[in-house]
Amino acid sequence: MVTAGQVVPKEDGEPASSAAAAGDEASGKADSKTKIPDAKKSSGRGMGKAEAELYHERVGCGLFWAVGKFRPTNYMILCQRPLNGDLGKPNYNNDYIAPMFRDHLMPARKFLYALPFANRIYKFAVEELVGAHGMINYVDARTSWMDDIVKQAQWQGITQVVVLAAGYDTRSYRLKTGDTQFYEVDLPQVSQKKIDLVDAVIPDKEKFPRPIFVGADLASAPLAEALTSKGFDPSKPALFTCEGILCYLPQEAVDGLIRQMSDLAAPGSRMCFDALHRDHMDGRVRCRGYSCGAQALKARGEPMLSSFETTPAGISAYFEPLKWQLTELLSPKEMTEKRFKHLRWREKRPPMLPFESYVLLEKTAHAPEGKAAPPETADITASASAATEAVDGPASHPI
Repeated sequence: MVTAGQVVPKEDGEPASSAAAAGDEASGKADSKTKIPDAKKSSGRGMGKAEAELYHERVGCGLFWAVGKFRPTNYMILCQRPLNGDLGKPNYNNDYIAPMFRDHLMPARKFLYALPFANRIYKFAVEELVGAHGMINYVDARTSWMDDIVKQAQWQGITQVVVLAAGYDTRSYRLKTGDTQFYEVDLPQVSQKKIDLVDAVIPDKEKFPRPIFVGADLASAPLAEALTSKGFDPSKPALFTCEGILCYLPQEAVDGLIRQMSDLAAPGSRMCFDALHRDHMDGRVRCRGYSCGAQALKARGEPMLSSFETTPAGISAYFEPLKWQLTELLSPKEMTEKRFKHLRWREKRPPMLPFESYVLLEKTAHAPEGKAAPPETADITASASAATEAVDGPASHPI
């Protein structure tokens, strides 16, 4: 069973204990806990390499926290999803509804985006000042990748699509074909807000077909009960999408949620999700973008809590006992090569977040021989409750 790692920023060449001390010093709320070096050193000049790296990491953490202080994380992602298209970049995703949601929820942003160079300034702030190189391409590629999976699943005969922690997901309105039924699962109050938003922004129900909204508190209603009560047929294959959600749940909640999906999914079902790298979370690999983001999200009350060993062996070891077969695992570099052929991978300034991979699985009738299912989670209801609490925060994910 996969266990959660801990966020331990690690400086180049430092032992883990020293890195942990540096991480502790840099953790906490960015506005009050993070101590910024003397202003004379604002450019990093006059510092040693390790000191300069830590300085820029702290500044990035503070900027990341400050930029999103008054907006939930999913609002920030809603701004980032159409950004490559707004900038005229090649191969951008086709989510044309996201900017409509963005402009309705954040009318001031609509005004700002009309100003010359506003989008470029925003991208510069996120990727250069904060240090989250590849953030915009990551959101862009993740959107396109999951879009393609949804389209392919329908083309191959899957007629049920379950969007977990739906948030501002727009696929049910853009990608539905034929008799496919989409189910958007989220907390009751979040589902109602989504219904109101959709009715206000895209009122034409014939042009933009509605999903079945499953407003469920998983602490009191297991996933199977919540879905089957709305017409979901567990005897038929389904596609389960988990976009930008799993890393925000405690590991026991992730285990419980995946087990519930496994019990509910018929053979031939599919599951796709983005997976945070375990080696970044536990400090084996250092990345300024990850360190800044993790510390800032923690300061905002949205810590990243779980991760995966994102190797074929690691993913298979976790999922095969639950009768899931790995069909696609894309590293950040592989995703760049697939989605952004015009870009070159660079370790120092990667064009894609280097700590997120992309996983697609298919449900089989039997676990591979010799692969016993992991022990039952101590309390599935408790796990579901933890998942609900994680989602019912300042932001409803996916991001």
